[in-house]
Amino acid sequence: MKRFTLWAVLTVLSLGLWTLGNVAATTQGWSRTPIAASGDPQAFMAAATKRIQAAYEGNLSMLLIMQGQVFDEFNTSISRAVNRDTRFGVSSLSKWVTAVGVMTLVDAGNIDLDKPASTYLSRWQLPASEFDNAGVTVRRLLSHTAGLTDGLGHDGFESPDGFHAAGYDTNRLCGSRARYRRQCRGVFCC
Repeated sequence: MKRFTLWAVLTVLSLGLWTLGNVAATTQGWSRTPIAASGDPQAFMAAATKRIQAAYEGNLSMLLIMQGQVFDEFNTSISRAVNRDTRFGVSSLSKWVTAVGVMTLVDAGNIDLDKPASTYLSRWQLPASEFDNAGVTVRRLLSHTAGLTDGLGHDGFESPDGFHAAGYDTNRLCGSRARYRRQCRGVFCC
């Protein structure tokens, strides 16, 4: 029994130290080398711009904001010119923020996840289609299972004029859509 207790205590301590080490490494960036000294925004912008120009193949508009003001900016494009006013498709980048807000409303009893989303829409309604819009529930919207598309040109499809889709050059980089689906492991990886 003494041996088992010692083994259990050592295991728990080891797991605790391992967890603390991982948390510290993640939050402090111990495995990453900074691209510039802390507090040197000019050096940061120069290093970031250099890395982007060396390896990035896409459209990008980057602003460095300090104390609520634009300190510097960098724009690059492989097609149409972009600047700080260019609209980019962000796909589901903001979905987690929306989900937190929706789940707060669910917890407060203001939204039912399994009711049709149209129950909560006032200024806009889902367009009529051959499908039953009652099946488009809040839960299905949050889990990407409602069957809706925004038509904004993701995965290399054409995008409307004046709008840079996040996946604008996916097909150029990865080949056909079928090849993209099969080989890409991340958003823009081939």
